[in-house]
Amino acid sequence: MTRLRKIGPMTTPKRDLARRSGRARILRGTDGRPVRARRLKEPAGLKVKLLRFGLVLLVFGFFASIWTRPVQQIEVQGVWLSSSSFITAMLEPELGRRWVTTPTRAFEEQLARDPWIDEVQVMRAPGSRLIVRVQEAEPVFRMDVGEGRRLLDRDGDLLPECTDLFVESLPVVKGLEVEDGRLSKESHDQYVSLLRALDETGWIWSQGLALLDLGDPREVVLRSRDEVEVVVALGEALDQLDDANQVWHRLDTEGPTRVDLRFGNQIVLS
Repeated sequence: MTRLRKIGPMTTPKRDLARRSGRARILRGTDGRPVRARRLKEPAGLKVKLLRFGLVLLVFGFFASIWTRPVQQIEVQGVWLSSSSFITAMLEPELGRRWVTTPTRAFEEQLARDPWIDEVQVMRAPGSRLIVRVQEAEPVFRMDVGEGRRLLDRDGDLLPECTDLFVESLPVVKGLEVEDGRLSKESHDQYVSLLRALDETGWIWSQGLALLDLGDPREVVLRSRDEVEVVVALGEALDQLDDANQVWHRLDTEGPTRVDLRFGNQIVLS
C-alpha cells in the first residue's frame, strides 16, 4: 500500500530571493560594520583614496601638458624642385601655438592647391614638431609659353618655371595650345595619349627623346638626342611604336635622319 505524505508550499531561501531581486549584498566584518565604511575611515582606506587621487592628478597633468604644449619645430620633407619657403611661411604662425590644436587638415587642403604638389600630409610628431610630407609633381617636358618657360608633368598639368639644372635635361615639347594658364582640352588629350603610347610600348629609344612636336596630329615628330626623327600618326601611335620597338634593334638608324612609321607594315627611312 502506497502512503502519501503532505508537504507545505514551496519556499525559496531568503538569500536566493535577495539575489534574484537584484539587491546588493553588504559585506560586513567580524564587528558587524560594512567593510566599505571601514575602508573610508581607517588608515588603509585613506591610502587607497590618496592613491586614486594621485593617479587622477597624474593623468590630468599629462593631458594638460599636451594641451598647452606649443609647436616648436616645422619640418618639410620631400621638396626637391619647388621651394619649401612658402610651406614654412604658411605654417610659421603656428610656432608657439598649441601643438594639439594645429589644423592639419586645413593646411593639407591649402597646400594641395599648389601645382607643384601632387600629395601632401601634415602631421604632428613627438617633440612638439609638425612634419609636412610632400610628393611633388614630376616634370617630364619643358615648353615655351609666351616669353617664359613652363614645365609639364605626366598628367598634362603646367608647372611653374624652375631654375634647377635638372630642368635643362628635359625634352622640349611643341605644338600645344595654352588657354587660361593650362593646356587646352584638345592639346591635353593629344599629349596624354602620346605619353601613354610611349609608356605602354616601353620603347627604349624614347629615353633619349630631345623634342616632341605635336603641331600636326597626322605627323607627330619625335626627335632623339642624336638628331634622328621618328614620325607617327597620333591616332595609331600605340601600334606604330610597338611595331618599331620590335624591329628597332635591326635597323640602321645611324645613316638616315628620318624614320617614318605611318605606312602600315613598312618603315620608311630617309
